[in-house]
Amino acid sequence: MKNRKSFLKSTFVLLLILFFGDSNAQQSRVDSAITLFNKSNTTKGLDSLSFKAALELISTAVLTDVLINQIQKSALRFKKATDEELCYYIKTSIFRSLSTTDKFKAIDYGHQNLKQLEATQTPQSKFLYRYFLMLLRVPYRTSSKLAEGFPFYTKQLNQFKLQNDSAGISACYFVLGGFYRTIGLYETAIYHMKNSIRYADSSITIYRPFNEGIYEGKQAWINNTGALAEYYLLKGNYDEAISYAFTALKKAIDLKKSITIKSYSNTLAYYFSLWGTAKILANQPDSLDYYFPIVGSSAILNEHKVLVAQTKALYKMQMNRFAEADSLFQYCQRMDRAYAMASGVYSNIIQPDYYLALLRIRQNRFEEAASLVLMDMDRVKVNRSNKLRGYKLLAEIYQQTGKAEKANLAYQAFINLKDSTLSDQEKYRTISFETEQQITENEIAISKLESDNKISTQSRNFTIGIAALLFILAGSIYYRFQSKKKANAVLEKTLTDLKSTQSQLI
Repeated sequence: MKNRKSFLKSTFVLLLILFFGDSNAQQSRVDSAITLFNKSNTTKGLDSLSFKAALELISTAVLTDVLINQIQKSALRFKKATDEELCYYIKTSIFRSLSTTDKFKAIDYGHQNLKQLEATQTPQSKFLYRYFLMLLRVPYRTSSKLAEGFPFYTKQLNQFKLQNDSAGISACYFVLGGFYRTIGLYETAIYHMKNSIRYADSSITIYRPFNEGIYEGKQAWINNTGALAEYYLLKGNYDEAISYAFTALKKAIDLKKSITIKSYSNTLAYYFSLWGTAKILANQPDSLDYYFPIVGSSAILNEHKVLVAQTKALYKMQMNRFAEADSLFQYCQRMDRAYAMASGVYSNIIQPDYYLALLRIRQNRFEEAASLVLMDMDRVKVNRSNKLRGYKLLAEIYQQTGKAEKANLAYQAFINLKDSTLSDQEKYRTISFETEQQITENEIAISKLESDNKISTQSRNFTIGIAALLFILAGSIYYRFQSKKKANAVLEKTLTDLKSTQSQLI
């Protein structure tokens, strides 16, 4: 009994040490970020390197309410008159941190900032509102609150339609497309993504230095074309995936050449990984060697480095160079764990466990393959497409290794999840139909309003035209009357003079 008490006491003390040690470490990280913010805010302008380093420290920290308040107080120093862009970039780094550590809290924080931006009328408020709207999609998509995201973004889409805000419309279609992709409704996802591309203004290039991964203008058009390729890849339509991904890749390479800003980063790795994966799965690995060095040198963010490494690993596996593929997949695994990539925007594309499982199957290491498939299924819990393919592969592995009972259980889990998915797909199809009907009704209302305004304008113009015509006619009559009056006066004078002359002659 005494030993048990001693053990519990030691364990409690150890937990306290770990807790306070971690708390101190996070406080130290935030203090360092605030110091960098102060350093970056110079009289000569912004030191962008220090500012960006501070943002990175915050986005990778574990933040409590106390730490968030400290950061937000520091952010207020960057709010100058109507210029609040830098202040909100700091808030987005807080949001990114919460998206990794507490998705529900991230959603609340995102809505809080949207309300603040909706109430302001500063020059940047509309862009910043769309920026937070785009960021907010990630915790919705990677948590159990996905169902709540549909009506929220549908309402936003309708509002942007009424405001005729094409950038906002494009953003909402993009987010909804991603939601439908997550539940496996690929046709609807493709429809929404095509609409998003249609509303993106590909004629303008917009560069903002601290909003990594959020695009508008030409960058949005390229990014959304890449997302469309991703949906075709997930659907198994490799030809369309190859076509759209290569279009996005080429346009992104051209755009990178035209932008002279050294710190500019785009997602070449994303488009390349989609194109490369589709080509490998379609057994068309030609041309990949040419693009590996081009794309690899542009990969700045950790996620981009992993995307390139994963594509290269798939390529090596296709070429039967298993040792090289193994090393690259394990590198991707380490990076995935270290930077919590399962909570990010590339969670459904960066999949080192699943692809390493495929390699283990080719190496006849079936036990390891089964463990890796289970890890992949647990990695992104809300993504049904991952679980469906996982159960199917598990059933095949167990069947191949003579584990009939486990194979049956895995196959039954696959059937149950498939039925559940089909049921939910019908539900979301209804949501999609009602959403589209609501949007159509709004578009009709807008069209009717525009038509009424047009008729009103035409009526007003017609009335003005008639009035102007009457005025001209009245003026013409008046002019003719005055001219006739003058002519009569001259005639009368002439007759009088003539009579006077005639009298004198007589």
